[in-house]
This record gives sequence, C-alpha cells and structure tokens, in this order.
Amino acid sequence: MIRFSFPRLSAPTSIPSLSLGLMLGLILALGLAMATPSLAEEKQAASSPTATKGGDPKALDDLDRPIGAANAPLTVFEYSSLTCSHCAAFHKDILPKIKAAYIDTGKVRWVVRDYPLDGVALRAAVAARCADPAQFFTLIDLLYHEQAKWAGDRDPQTAVMRYARLSGLNDDKLKTCNQGDRITNQILAKRQVADTNFKIQSTPSFVVGNEMVIGARDYATFEAAINKALAAVAAPAPAPTAPKPAP
Repeated sequence: MIRFSFPRLSAPTSIPSLSLGLMLGLILALGLAMATPSLAEEKQAASSPTATKGGDPKALDDLDRPIGAANAPLTVFEYSSLTCSHCAAFHKDILPKIKAAYIDTGKVRWVVRDYPLDGVALRAAVAARCADPAQFFTLIDLLYHEQAKWAGDRDPQTAVMRYARLSGLNDDKLKTCNQGDRITNQILAKRQVADTNFKIQSTPSFVVGNEMVIGARDYATFEAAINKALAAVAAPAPAPTAPKPAP
C-alpha cells in the first residue's frame, strides 16, 4: 500500500468478502441497471464550466487533488475508475514505485482524474472528491486495496461510506458537497473533456507529456515514458531563426 504522510485509515472489518465472479456480476448489474449516467446527465455535465471547449485539458481545477511538488517539471494525469480491477492493480503494484522514484523526489506531480465506467464507480468517486482533500489519496488507496469487498457489496454506496467515514465524511456532508449533483456533473464533464482531448477508451489511461500510456503496464514502461517526457521538458528551446534579408 502506498504510504502517504496523512493519518492512516483502517479498513472496516464488517464488510464481507465476496467471490470474484459474484463481485463482477454485481458490478455489471448495478452499473447497467441502476447507475449508468443518463443522457440528461451527460447533457447537463456538458454545460458545466469544467467542460468548456477550447480550455486547457491539463489545467487543474478545484476537483483535482495533485500529489508531488507544485513546481515539478512534469505533471502526469491518470484517468481511472474505482471499480476497475486493472486500476486497482496499478495502485497496488506500480504507483508505489513511481511515487518513490519520481513523485517523492520532486520530478513529477501526479493527478488522478475520475473516468467512471459505471454508476458504482461514479458514486464512489463523488464520495472521494467530497472527503477531506488532505485525505483523498489515502482514501482512494484504501478503496483500491479493498475494492473486492465494497464494489461487490449488495449496497456498494453504503459500503463506500463505511470507508469514507474514516476520512471524516458523513451522509450530511456528502449531501451538502454534492448538492444539485454538482460534483457528479463535474466528474462527468471532465470525463467528456478526456474523451475529446485524449481519446480515452479504457482505464487506466495516463497522459505523460505528449504521449499516452494505456493500461496497468509494468514499471519499466512508465519509467521510459516519464524519462522521455522529462527529457523533453528539460531540452532547450530551439534558437529563433534569423529573418531572411529582403531581396
């Protein structure tokens, strides 16, 4: 598990474990039957200021929770879904190595953005964004490590809140934070921006400089991509071309 300099959260002990098959079946059923964003939600999200066309898709906003030095030469954007098993594998196995080599050393700033694949992931993302910003990475790290328990629960929203309460979030705070579906719409709007600008087709996907890394690839793949992007940032700008003399 990634170790952040925040108070450690303990996993609840009252959430039962489910088989992988049952977990996936419940995720699919819940995602398709009751929680997939509707067309009306998508249209409403498109009208959000976050989805303004022509803006910089890499600009940070009040929904982003970056880790790493603010003056790091490179910012990497991760697009992931909290119910995605490959995203969980990345957070368990690969991100800790990237954090030690690049984030903790001031070379990379890391931004996790939500790309929910189903309604369960969307609701979990809303809870994470409404939690104390200082606890955000601790909370999503816990959710990824405990994904098989809460995502396959008969009531995943209640299960998520068992974890979110450890970061100080409760039902009243969540309701106030997401009043009028404000956070839900921001998440959906940013997903549309990612679709338009980065052509996201699966999770996890990563914007590393001017290139994309698709999937929970091995550490060597990320190392190569990050080093290439850092080299490009450090490269001196080409000298201006002298104007040609008039004939």
